Amino acid sequence: MRPDSVTDNGNRGLVALYAVLSGYFLILGLRIVAKYFPQHQGVLSGVPYFDYLIGLIVPVGTALFVVFVELTFVGYRNSSCHQLFVEREDKSVGYDLLFSLCEIFRLKYWLILYLTFGLYTVASDYSNEFAGYLVAMGSQFGTGFKLADIVLFVIVWSFFTYWNHRIQHLHPFWNLHRLHHTATELTLFTSQRNNPMMLLVDSFFRIWPFIFLLPDPKYFLTFAVCNHIYQMMVHSRWQSDWGWFGVWVLIAPAAHRIHHSDNPDHYGKNLSVLVIWDKMFGTWVKPKGQALTLGIREAGHNGGNIVRDIYYDVFLFLKETFFMLTFRKPARARVLGRP
Repeated sequence: MRPDSVTDNGNRGLVALYAVLSGYFLILGLRIVAKYFPQHQGVLSGVPYFDYLIGLIVPVGTALFVVFVELTFVGYRNSSCHQLFVEREDKSVGYDLLFSLCEIFRLKYWLILYLTFGLYTVASDYSNEFAGYLVAMGSQFGTGFKLADIVLFVIVWSFFTYWNHRIQHLHPFWNLHRLHHTATELTLFTSQRNNPMMLLVDSFFRIWPFIFLLPDPKYFLTFAVCNHIYQMMVHSRWQSDWGWFGVWVLIAPAAHRIHHSDNPDHYGKNLSVLVIWDKMFGTWVKPKGQALTLGIREAGHNGGNIVRDIYYDVFLFLKETFFMLTFRKPARARVLGRP
């Protein structure tokens, strides 16, 4: 048994203590925000109704569309719907649906507040203010042509997305990202299978493309919907390599399955959205019909208690971050790969 297994009594007690303290400091943090940071107390009223409505309609609408596309190409018996609601042989697929519902109803938003003692919104607002300061200094640029600006934005966005994803495969961030890789079967909803704490990490990376480029809002909404559809498709049961398009343009579902493989040779491979970045930085593996086993070889997940798994991974993230910052333990970061 690994010494850092979730079943270890010492670590299990510390995780439970962290869960209790995070609840207490959530309440304390919200009171501090309301008293000393009135400009941030919108956190107390939750997500604005308009944003909530958009956040509900867009995921549901795109999910229905992608479900139809998957059914068209693979048929019902091979589809994610059949896997989720009929077969139900793999417990991990149930987690996919659970995380999707949390995303649709914005439950992840409140969970990240809980895990960060209620101060996530303050940190997010200050990062936005920092971005606004850079924009005011003239950091944004464009070509003057809307279509060219959109293409340029996608290229810049995919570059930062690639490195954000690559960093997630390093310690200590792997502790938060590995929950996504515990899926032993991929479904349309696996794209939402993420530790809520990753929202905090992602926000500091994904804001940079907007600092340099800001496409027309109506085009950006279209881009956001297309990206949501794409993320669902690459995790779908449609295991196509998309021919030349999947070799030279976008990472195809077959290529992304390699990324989810538990084969050590596939760790940290096919990280990007645009194939060019994986080819440029040496992380591209072409799908050739390889027989793959999905998931991770680490113990402590898919045991039926997803809340415990989330807390344990956050606990390990904070623990390793503390050790790295205080130099009490050699840094365990790797350029690529998993522990």
